[in-house]
Amino acid sequence: KSKLICISNGFSPLFKPKNEDIARKKLGLPIDKKIIVNIANLEKYKGHKYLIESMKNILVKRNDIMLYIIGRGSLKNSLQSLIKDYGLENTIILAGGNKPNKEIPFWINACDVFVLPSLSEGNPTVMFECLGCGKPFVGTNVGGIPEIIINEKLGILVEPRNPAQLADAILKALNKDWDKEYILNYAKQFTWGKVAEKIRGVYDEIIEKN
Repeated sequence: KSKLICISNGFSPLFKPKNEDIARKKLGLPIDKKIIVNIANLEKYKGHKYLIESMKNILVKRNDIMLYIIGRGSLKNSLQSLIKDYGLENTIILAGGNKPNKEIPFWINACDVFVLPSLSEGNPTVMFECLGCGKPFVGTNVGGIPEIIINEKLGILVEPRNPAQLADAILKALNKDWDKEYILNYAKQFTWGKVAEKIRGVYDEIIEKN
């Protein structure tokens, strides 16, 4: 273990705060709704099924919410069928996965809360992109996520495969007054420039020793 050094993923300079209303207008999203955004491949391990199920619980308590899922994958048709079965076609939108890179920061900036309900993860880049835009992160307590979302000033973590717990976390996040500057200041350590400095530091240390 003494030979192991852990360096996190990072995020591009494209991901920075933008005016929420401007971002929504650019994407054609409603200004008067609470918006949840998820960006992930439409595959089983990303946990979309549980996010969709959680929306049923959320809508019992408030009906001013839209969920936009950005991504493509093998589960597109089954997820669309699930949305239809639950009668959530007007609440949950599968917005496609062929988005240009420059558009993704607008999706994150347009949301009130970013959600990633994965069943397993490594160190998801989209988590850092979310923080880089100053947005709170709701996700699951898996993989490297709890190493980054270290307190409830940054986001809320729940156990995977638990739509009721996920719904409660999303509602809590929507009702919370988040400190955007705290999130942005924390995120500064994860720019790709900072990550590159850490990697170079490791090489410098090894060269010195040898």
